Amino acid sequence: MALADQSRVVSLVARTQRGVGAGLASGGDGPHDTDMEARVAVLEEIAKSNKESLGEIKSELRGMRGEVNADLREVRGELQGGLRGVRSAHDRDFRITFAAIIAATLGLAWMLAHSLHWL
Repeated sequence: MALADQSRVVSLVARTQRGVGAGLASGGDGPHDTDMEARVAVLEEIAKSNKESLGEIKSELRGMRGEVNADLREVRGELQGGLRGVRSAHDRDFRITFAAIIAATLGLAWMLAHSLHWL
């Protein structure tokens, strides 16, 4: 909204605060507030400006949403690729550990069997 429009709104607000009701209290048949059309026009202009601003904000948010979604897809792909390597290393480590546990168990069983002369 232009500076001239803002000063116009300020002057209209000041006049409103002084009392639009003063003209109504005096009675009479004619229009009570001669600035009503001008005030409505200013309010319509403010509404139009706000509508345009909201439209710009919505379009910016749509663009940002698209960028964020693209970035998330990229990060998801990188994480999935990295997790594949971690999973294969985890599987290999598990197999080695499991083999060591089995070997130790068999060794202890052999020692027990040998010491008790079962073999």
